[in-house]
Amino acid sequence: MKKTIFSVLMALVLVLTTASTVFADEYVDDISNDAHKIRNKWDAVGTFTSGRDLPTSTVGSFWTYEVHIKEAMYSPYSKGVITFESGSNIITAHIEDVKLNYAYWAGVPGASENLAAVGWADYNGTIYNFMFIYSEGGIWIILSNYSYDTLWAAGTVYPNAQRAAQLLSNPWWPDLTITQLEFGAKEIH
Repeated sequence: MKKTIFSVLMALVLVLTTASTVFADEYVDDISNDAHKIRNKWDAVGTFTSGRDLPTSTVGSFWTYEVHIKEAMYSPYSKGVITFESGSNIITAHIEDVKLNYAYWAGVPGASENLAAVGWADYNGTIYNFMFIYSEGGIWIILSNYSYDTLWAAGTVYPNAQRAAQLLSNPWWPDLTITQLEFGAKEIH
């Protein structure tokens, strides 16, 4: 009798498990169940001379960068790390959201096709929020003590008064004949 009851219970568990998988919702709170899957991936390494820095004492400094971004199907699930280094100055930015063709650079020659990201960054031991834009025309990161949420939703960037530090590749628009960064998502394996 105990074996029969146990067998019936096990069969019921198997049926309920299978049924719940078959009839599972494709969305939870309007977010797809596969939202965490990777849509695009960017890996880029390079160097540039900065044309706009805060503090301004570092204008003209030579920087190396590494960009590793994985854009998820639902962009707030995107992850990655961006690193800038110039001597003892190191910025390590951690991705929290990604957008393609960010509105702020729309219409700028060489930048209308771009990748933008936001998150938090460590700059020489101090934590900031950041906004980042990358295209064939240039690379730009802005560090701030202010939230990026409203600006990110509006498709704009931190105003000058809210910028704690920034790097912008030089030369930049309108002379894009010198700065040409490789842009484009990598094949996902």
